[in-house]
Amino acid sequence: MPEYIVSTFDYLILSSQPKFLNIELKKIRKRIMKKKSNRQYYEKNRERERERKRKWKEENLEMVKESNRQYYEKNREKAEARKKKWRANNPEKLSKQGRKNAWKRAGVNMDFFEEIYEIYFSTTHCDLCGVELTDGKKMSLTTKCLDHSHVTGEVRNILCNKCNLGLPKHS
Repeated sequence: MPEYIVSTFDYLILSSQPKFLNIELKKIRKRIMKKKSNRQYYEKNRERERERKRKWKEENLEMVKESNRQYYEKNREKAEARKKKWRANNPEKLSKQGRKNAWKRAGVNMDFFEEIYEIYFSTTHCDLCGVELTDGKKMSLTTKCLDHSHVTGEVRNILCNKCNLGLPKHS
């Protein structure tokens, strides 16, 4: 029996069919076997293939961007639903990435982001005045702030908004 015939049932079907159907089924079996061998190749050479795809994307960046833009335009609702689902399932990643982007825009040195992030979230009181810090989207005088040098980007302290702005101490 040939290698590409998967089961006895398939063999019976092949042997009982007219010649032209037999040929078509053989072609289908060959395609299936080829897909299996391709999958095995990609599993064995995963890193090499990733690197090849990454290089291709870099070389064809404009084409990739245009293709992505066209796909997004055609499938806007699907893409928005996917984003919404991801955000609902990954609030901690979303918060962390948002914080990282905000700090980058403010000019904070990102060399030690993970360490700074851990210290930032473990700090509960202002390093200067000792007031209990709050965290949230709405800014208040006690909102947690990352104090840093605007020249070098080095982090100095975790402060309340009032101390970070240089206002008089809390009463």
